[in-house]
Amino acid sequence: MGKIETATQWMINLANDNSHGYDQANRWGPNYDCSSAVITAWQTAGVPVKTKGASSTSNMRSVFLANGFSEVISSVNTATGSGLKYGDVLHRNGHTAMFIGNGQIVHASINENGGITGGASGDQTGKEICIATYSNRTPWTSVLRYTAEGGGSVPINGQWVQAPDGRWWYRHSDGSYTKSNWEKIDGKWYYFDAAGWMMTGWVLVGGKWYFLESSGAMAENKWIENLYYVGSDGAMLTNKMTPDGYIVGSDGKWDGRDSWVKRLQTALKSAGYNPGTIDGVAGPATLAACPTLRSGSTGTLVTLLQERLYYYFGKSTNGIDGSFGNGTNSAVISFQRDRGITADGVVGQNTWSELLGL
Repeated sequence: MGKIETATQWMINLANDNSHGYDQANRWGPNYDCSSAVITAWQTAGVPVKTKGASSTSNMRSVFLANGFSEVISSVNTATGSGLKYGDVLHRNGHTAMFIGNGQIVHASINENGGITGGASGDQTGKEICIATYSNRTPWTSVLRYTAEGGGSVPINGQWVQAPDGRWWYRHSDGSYTKSNWEKIDGKWYYFDAAGWMMTGWVLVGGKWYFLESSGAMAENKWIENLYYVGSDGAMLTNKMTPDGYIVGSDGKWDGRDSWVKRLQTALKSAGYNPGTIDGVAGPATLAACPTLRSGSTGTLVTLLQERLYYYFGKSTNGIDGSFGNGTNSAVISFQRDRGITADGVVGQNTWSELLGL
């Protein structure tokens, strides 16, 4: 971990630990004021700014500049925060803070009484030392960047950062972050909104719906709410048959019927064939019970054939009507060619085996 990361993470940890509050009378631990917090953060990281004499906002700038920091205010837009990098020290007469990316700073602010001394030890409000939205309401007059180790960098792998309100964002090695896009992190896909916050729940991206778990990770190959199914690419299936044989409509919602194999087994038994146990599991008995279907065949078994071809394999049969016509014949031939079996339009044991996934 580099010095920039160490110092900034120390500040973040300080803000998240309510045993530390704001106090100028007892400011070098366990409580801090704005300058003692920032100075201690960098001293802890191995930059000897306290040792070299930094003690307040009135003298810290010159000491920081003499110990590996550069003045970079001319390269940033302090009004908007554009150009700031992770770990930058913001400074003006009377106050200092550290920029932590995603439009946020961490700083020691004020005690629970709205003053600078006389408060109880520790953070009584959760905001005495806190993470806050970047502001230039009282303009910063200096932006100090530690450049002795390259300036503004964090570990190559990046890091998850949680805001006080519980939201998360992912900080890159240069302090940047993904916005309005996907990013793959540790083998899982996450989607970040226009402000860079990790999203959860249903999200519509590129005209497709995706479900993001409470962890933010994109769900794959699973049922959501027992009504919707997301595929291997994470997108919600529509007008499809799921891998376990259920049909979802144009809105992605399961149509309420049993799985295709179970309905096939039921239809076979009703037609006088013996598919074995009606359990929705395709096996040798189910395959053996399937009769040959061809042009001119009609009935429920043809309807189930058409469903499988259309919803699962994407073959248009020109209707799911229980009638084995030209459209179904063409779909069967196309399917047979795809599977490398005799393409004759006749649904015999080899074709049924492929349809059943055996």
